Amino acid sequence: MIAPEGQIVAAILAAGRSSRTGRQHKLLAQDALGRAMISRTVERVVASNANAVRLFVAPDGDSVVASALSGLHLHPTRLSIGTVQDAAEGMAASVRASVAFARDKGAAGLLICLGDMPLVQSELMDALITAFRRFGADAVVPVHEGRRGNPTLWASSQFDALSRLEGDTGGRAILDALAAESDSYRLLRVVGGASVLTDFDTPERLAAFSRLT
Repeated sequence: MIAPEGQIVAAILAAGRSSRTGRQHKLLAQDALGRAMISRTVERVVASNANAVRLFVAPDGDSVVASALSGLHLHPTRLSIGTVQDAAEGMAASVRASVAFARDKGAAGLLICLGDMPLVQSELMDALITAFRRFGADAVVPVHEGRRGNPTLWASSQFDALSRLEGDTGGRAILDALAAESDSYRLLRVVGGASVLTDFDTPERLAAFSRLT
């Protein structure tokens, strides 16, 4: 495939209702140093080589925004905030908002990051971007021990498909279809560490997060 030109933008999905963690909003959970989960996630995405970053929150997401900005020291002007008006629908609404952001920027690629995966390093995100720019692909995913993880970098060729998602679904079915293609360059895989599979979305996982430094 032809290596793409143009911007790579990143979207951080933080509009979920955090229903699996009870009353506590997972993205506001603090680590052992008192830093909110979403703050750690945002700082690492902003430190990546993405040309622009947007944090997507629910209409009542002021506390998430405040926590995200409180610990942001690197290039804060590269971060913008987007509101997902139909966030109650589920993840697909945030994905559609992310695609609209990427299209508005005329981006060649969209890196979709999850707010509850704060351990993913900027270097891994940069490796996805480098692979995308070097080889071209419809999507680039990190893998660990044979399992696909997050974040995922989507080419603009997949924006239409992502825009058609509905409900509480992400792009897994699209990735499955790309993986089934005989052309191995439609889906590129980049080896990553366990962080690409590690989220914090249950009370037990939040307890583990609270011990991190």
